[in-house]
Amino acid sequence: MRVTVLAIFNRLKAQPDMYMNVFGESVLNDAVGLVLYKVLSAFLGGKAVTGGNVMGGIGLFIGIFVGSTVIGIAVGLLAALIFRSRYFYSGPVGLAVVFAYGSYLLADCIHFSGIVAVVVNGMVMGLYVRPNLSPEAEHKIENLFRVLASLFELFVFVYIGTTLFLQEEQFNIFDYTALCLLALALSRAANVFPLSALVNWLRPPERHIPPKQQFLMWWSGLRGAMAFALAVDAAEKYGVYGRVRRGTAGQGGTAVGGRLVLSDTSAE
Repeated sequence: MRVTVLAIFNRLKAQPDMYMNVFGESVLNDAVGLVLYKVLSAFLGGKAVTGGNVMGGIGLFIGIFVGSTVIGIAVGLLAALIFRSRYFYSGPVGLAVVFAYGSYLLADCIHFSGIVAVVVNGMVMGLYVRPNLSPEAEHKIENLFRVLASLFELFVFVYIGTTLFLQEEQFNIFDYTALCLLALALSRAANVFPLSALVNWLRPPERHIPPKQQFLMWWSGLRGAMAFALAVDAAEKYGVYGRVRRGTAGQGGTAVGGRLVLSDTSAE
């Protein structure tokens, strides 16, 4: 998972650029995956797959992403305006959390992507709020978010791990799991390497993303925190097929050799 890779980077004191490239790509990838899941869920829910509906789905995807970005920017600029007064120069720390979480809640309430909003909000606040904080307040806020991130990532690990022992059903999904891993590797390669080449073309040579970092971005993307969360949602919505997806994402079902055979015979 991403948290494992980043923890290793911290332990080895990896280059900051490599850390930020891997972290930024993976977070934005999670956000895109969540928005895309919402769009595709409309078709899985019974919406006819026609040319017009497909184009509408693409437009919805773009609209959700752009709308979430606007919300993140707006809340971030509001925070910058308030902190610019220097009234909160030494804190309070909780106010920064309110703005960050507020952008997530606002986007989620209007059925946009809270992850996209909070990522963009963090970028804006990092640029325009941080310069208006005292070193002590900046240190406190940074440590607070580090602790919260570690706790939430720990919860994800524990939840995925315990799911393995809480499932009563067993799926024979070795072939399906292998196919998913192959599709993930190919799709990420088609995403990371061409976009990295585009970034390198736009940047001066000293700011190019080297091949080793591109490889790390491709490989470290094979993690499952967001994928597992979406798979849990699919398991609740799409019956046995959704539970197969959950078993593949978090190994909640037992993968053994052979074809895709569902031992759960209950009518869905």
